Amino acid sequence: MKKRILRLLLVELILSGTLLAQNINVGGVVVDKKTGEPLIGATVMQKGASNGTVTDIDGKFAFALPAGSILLISYVAI
Repeated sequence: MKKRILRLLLVELILSGTLLAQNINVGGVVVDKKTGEPLIGATVMQKGASNGTVTDIDGKFAFALPAGSILLISYVAI
């Protein structure tokens, strides 16, 4: 009986760790605050990591990152 309870607790612990480590898909459009025009080539990164992408010609981006992450968006106007 003790071994069965211990195994059950171990399985629950492993599954809860797996659930916390899941990635989510995020996406959106980066636009200029003043004009509302899409920003082509804006960098969208996960804070504290090298995970990220660049916006397309319509200002759109999409990528997977861990749940609870913070996005950093940067753009250099020429």
